[in-house]
Amino acid sequence: KVAIAKIEKSLKSLRSIDSKVIQTAKQFETGQVVWLDELTRLCRLMPEHTEMVLTDMDMYQKGARMSIKLESVNRNVVLETVDRIDKFRPPGIEEQYFDAKANSLVVKENKRRKKHYPTSGSIEVKILSKVKG
Repeated sequence: KVAIAKIEKSLKSLRSIDSKVIQTAKQFETGQVVWLDELTRLCRLMPEHTEMVLTDMDMYQKGARMSIKLESVNRNVVLETVDRIDKFRPPGIEEQYFDAKANSLVVKENKRRKKHYPTSGSIEVKILSKVKG
Protein backbone atom coordinates (compact mmCIF):
# COMPACT_ATOMS: atom_id res chain seq x y z
CA LYS A 1 0.00 0.00 0.00
CA VAL A 2 2.85 2.39 0.78
CA ALA A 3 4.37 1.83 -2.67
CA ILE A 4 1.01 2.46 -4.36
CA ALA A 5 0.54 5.66 -2.37
CA LYS A 6 4.00 6.88 -3.45
CA ILE A 7 3.24 6.10 -7.09
CA GLU A 8 -0.13 7.88 -6.91
CA LYS A 9 1.56 10.89 -5.31
CA SER A 10 4.18 10.93 -8.07
CA LEU A 11 1.48 10.68 -10.75
CA LYS A 12 -0.45 13.57 -9.20
CA SER A 13 2.71 15.66 -9.19
CA LEU A 14 3.48 14.77 -12.83
CA ARG A 15 -0.08 15.66 -13.90
CA SER A 16 0.30 19.06 -12.28
CA ILE A 17 3.62 19.65 -14.04
CA ASP A 18 2.18 18.39 -17.35
CA SER A 19 -0.77 20.78 -17.01
CA LYS A 20 1.59 23.73 -16.42
CA VAL A 21 3.72 22.79 -19.45
CA ILE A 22 0.65 22.55 -21.68
CA GLN A 23 -0.66 25.90 -20.40
CA THR A 24 2.73 27.57 -21.02
CA ALA A 25 2.93 26.09 -24.53
CA LYS A 26 -0.58 27.34 -25.35
CA GLN A 27 0.27 30.84 -24.10
CA PHE A 28 3.43 30.84 -26.22
CA GLU A 29 1.57 29.65 -29.30
CA THR A 30 -1.24 32.21 -29.02
CA GLY A 31 1.28 35.00 -28.45
CA GLN A 32 3.37 34.21 -31.53
CA VAL A 33 2.95 36.49 -34.51
CA VAL A 34 2.96 34.82 -37.92
CA TRP A 35 4.48 37.79 -39.72
CA LEU A 36 3.80 36.58 -43.26
CA ASP A 37 0.07 36.42 -42.50
CA GLU A 38 0.12 39.89 -40.93
CA LEU A 39 2.11 41.37 -43.82
CA THR A 40 -0.38 39.89 -46.28
CA ARG A 41 -3.24 41.58 -44.39
CA LEU A 42 -1.41 44.90 -44.25
CA CYS A 43 -0.39 44.88 -47.92
CA ARG A 44 -4.05 44.76 -48.89
CA LEU A 45 -4.62 47.95 -46.91
CA MET A 46 -1.76 49.96 -48.40
CA PRO A 47 -2.22 52.51 -51.19
CA GLU A 48 -0.73 52.14 -54.65
CA HIS A 49 2.99 52.78 -55.11
CA THR A 50 2.12 55.99 -56.94
CA GLU A 51 0.85 57.38 -53.60
CA MET A 52 3.23 55.88 -51.05
CA VAL A 53 6.43 53.83 -50.84
CA LEU A 54 7.76 51.89 -47.89
CA THR A 55 11.39 52.66 -47.11
CA ASP A 56 11.98 50.42 -44.09
CA MET A 57 10.12 48.01 -41.85
CA ASP A 58 10.90 46.56 -38.43
CA MET A 59 8.86 43.82 -36.77
CA TYR A 60 8.97 43.02 -33.08
CA GLN A 61 7.65 39.75 -31.69
CA LYS A 62 7.63 41.31 -28.22
CA GLY A 63 4.67 43.64 -28.14
CA ALA A 64 3.39 42.26 -31.47
CA ARG A 65 4.20 45.47 -33.26
CA MET A 66 5.82 46.80 -36.37
CA SER A 67 7.20 50.10 -37.51
CA ILE A 68 6.77 51.01 -41.17
CA LYS A 69 8.85 53.91 -42.48
CA LEU A 70 7.47 55.53 -45.58
CA GLU A 71 7.38 58.37 -48.05
CA SER A 72 4.14 59.60 -49.59
CA VAL A 73 2.66 62.18 -51.91
CA ASN A 74 1.02 63.94 -48.97
CA ARG A 75 0.03 63.67 -45.32
CA ASN A 76 -3.57 62.65 -46.09
CA VAL A 77 -2.46 59.46 -47.86
CA VAL A 78 -0.74 58.34 -44.67
CA LEU A 79 -3.67 59.30 -42.44
CA GLU A 80 -6.14 57.51 -44.71
CA THR A 81 -3.91 54.41 -44.62
CA VAL A 82 -3.83 54.51 -40.81
CA ASP A 83 -7.62 54.77 -40.82
CA ARG A 84 -7.95 51.74 -43.15
CA ILE A 85 -5.60 49.72 -40.94
CA ASP A 86 -7.59 50.64 -37.80
CA LYS A 87 -10.91 49.73 -39.44
CA PHE A 88 -9.70 46.35 -40.74
CA ARG A 89 -11.50 43.28 -39.37
CA PRO A 90 -10.68 39.74 -40.54
CA PRO A 91 -13.73 37.68 -41.55
CA GLY A 92 -15.71 36.63 -38.48
CA ILE A 93 -13.95 39.03 -36.09
CA GLU A 94 -15.78 42.09 -34.80
CA GLU A 95 -13.09 43.48 -32.48
CA GLN A 96 -10.44 45.91 -33.66
CA TYR A 97 -7.55 43.84 -35.04
CA PHE A 98 -4.80 46.41 -35.59
CA ASP A 99 -4.00 49.60 -33.74
CA ALA A 100 -2.18 52.00 -36.06
CA LYS A 101 -0.67 55.42 -35.42
CA ALA A 102 1.08 57.84 -37.75
CA ASN A 103 4.35 59.21 -36.37
CA SER A 104 6.68 62.02 -37.36
CA LEU A 105 4.95 63.07 -40.56
CA VAL A 106 7.20 65.69 -42.09
CA VAL A 107 6.85 67.46 -45.40
CA LYS A 108 10.31 68.13 -46.71
CA GLU A 109 12.28 68.22 -49.86
CA ASN A 110 13.29 64.64 -50.30
CA LYS A 111 16.38 64.49 -52.49
CA ARG A 112 15.71 61.06 -54.04
CA ARG A 113 12.01 61.49 -54.78
CA LYS A 114 11.52 65.16 -54.02
CA LYS A 115 8.85 65.82 -56.60
CA HIS A 116 6.62 62.84 -56.01
CA TYR A 117 7.03 61.83 -52.32
CA PRO A 118 7.65 64.95 -50.23
CA THR A 119 6.08 63.56 -47.03
CA SER A 120 8.02 61.13 -44.87
CA GLY A 121 7.26 59.48 -41.55
CA SER A 122 6.18 56.16 -40.14
CA ILE A 123 3.18 54.10 -39.18
CA GLU A 124 3.33 52.10 -35.96
CA VAL A 125 1.07 49.04 -35.94
CA LYS A 126 0.14 46.73 -33.04
CA ILE A 127 -1.62 43.43 -33.52
CA LEU A 128 -4.11 43.69 -30.69
CA SER A 129 -4.97 39.99 -30.41
CA LYS A 130 -1.31 39.24 -29.73
CA VAL A 131 -0.63 42.00 -27.19
CA LYS A 132 -0.73 40.71 -23.65
CA GLY A 133 -2.47 42.73 -20.96
